[in-house]
Amino acid sequence: MPHGPWRDGTRNITMPHGPWRDGTRNITVPPSRHRNTPGRTRAPATREDRRAEMDTVTLPQAVENFVAATNAHDPNALAAVFADGATVHDDGTAYTGESAIREWIQVHLINPKIVITPTSFVDDRLVASGDGEFPGGPLSFAFVFGLKDDQVTDLAITPV
Repeated sequence: MPHGPWRDGTRNITMPHGPWRDGTRNITVPPSRHRNTPGRTRAPATREDRRAEMDTVTLPQAVENFVAATNAHDPNALAAVFADGATVHDDGTAYTGESAIREWIQVHLINPKIVITPTSFVDDRLVASGDGEFPGGPLSFAFVFGLKDDQVTDLAITPV
């Protein structure tokens, strides 16, 4: 049962159990812990909002473009992420050049409607959850990027 707030900004709260070590049944809560206290930082409203705040991952522009184009299911934007002569290594196969990479994009990213959710990026290695219309998802993957001039020159994808 709250009592206060007092002049010093604290609030004593009578707890239904106790007594505490000092023999009282009251605890003093600093003003920043009070609900609806001005200046209190509120937690994000939804689980997704909290997760978005915790899971902010900074990506190089080419990697950000790759993730955005994949999640938008845009084959032309995905193809534009790759440099001329780029190679993709996925499922034990190498896809080199624009034609082969466009085929890989369609079969492995667009048709199964893949959505990538980055979880970390360190030393050109993106770890992300991949979900879509495939059995067993979502799955974690490591995407190791070779980058030059904001384009992907090499990409190796392996399950994590």
